[in-house]
Amino acid sequence: MKENSKQKVLESAKILMMSKGKDGVRMQEIADHAGINKGLLHYYFKNKENIFKEVFLGEFNKIYGNLNVILESYDTMERKLSRIIDHYYDMLWSNPNLPTFIMFEINKNPALVKELTDQSSLQDTVELLDLEFKKNGIISSPSFAFQVILNIISMCVFPFMMKPIVEEMSHKNNKDFEAIMTERKDFLKNVIITSFK
Repeated sequence: MKENSKQKVLESAKILMMSKGKDGVRMQEIADHAGINKGLLHYYFKNKENIFKEVFLGEFNKIYGNLNVILESYDTMERKLSRIIDHYYDMLWSNPNLPTFIMFEINKNPALVKELTDQSSLQDTVELLDLEFKKNGIISSPSFAFQVILNIISMCVFPFMMKPIVEEMSHKNNKDFEAIMTERKDFLKNVIITSFK
């Protein structure tokens, strides 16, 4: 299978699984969507679980992807925190179903959490953020850095998971979801950055 065919399969599986969940998608449906026959799909991926794990890990890593690159840059701490928030908003705008997909699948199969955290760079991110805080004279520890990352993730992700409610509330304030989220991104940057001054 050519690499671009494999990517087509993974992209098709991602689209289908994010809209229907893993259990709502059949192998034939993935093959049809990718434009290949089911036999070839089974030859390379063996089963739906293998496709799911590859898709899920790729999507899960989007949550932590680029954070280490940002933290290792020569930017100021404030700029790094701002870029991390930008990363989450950019990722969520392009993948609005990602948080719901991840939470749904993790709640169905809690064993995924260990597998994912073993394969993700979360611990490296926590350690880099801890070093960044200490370098800037902020009393820190790995648990403190983890709490900061958790705050950023939850404050970015929650409105996207609750989009119907946020949209309803934003209409009552004569604003659309995008305007509310743009305001929220700036608000969140201010809250996080000023909390360290």
